[in-house]
Amino acid sequence: MIHGDGMSGYGLKRIRYLSLDDVIKIHRRIIAETGGEHGLLSPGSLAFTLERMRERKEDVYGQAAFLLYSITTGHPFINGNKRTAFITTATFLRLNGYELVVEEDEVFSFLLEVAQGKVSLSHVKSWIKQHARNIKLQTK
Repeated sequence: MIHGDGMSGYGLKRIRYLSLDDVIKIHRRIIAETGGEHGLLSPGSLAFTLERMRERKEDVYGQAAFLLYSITTGHPFINGNKRTAFITTATFLRLNGYELVVEEDEVFSFLLEVAQGKVSLSHVKSWIKQHARNIKLQTK
């Protein structure tokens, strides 16, 4: 699951990534637990998103924003794109020492705005930064 071949935007810490198979497994679990039709409409689009994410010279927030935005707006799955985008992004952040702390209602309305094209990628990054908490700092 963990692939650490990227560096953070400042070159200080390796960023850990999810694989295409990881994202597909997350999607399958979400569909099994919450309903909908499983299926990948565009495997190439999802693979491109994950590859492009690794190439971006951004910090973990910028990469998480790109992941959430791309899956939500790119619609690579038949159903569950917003749910998959959120859980995949939360998993990516957790792998990198952060968790998202946000109410379910806010997540739902925010993802709907992203899906409708009402929110820019830079706004998604700001939203993630606002709601991400460093796991290591919380345990002290």
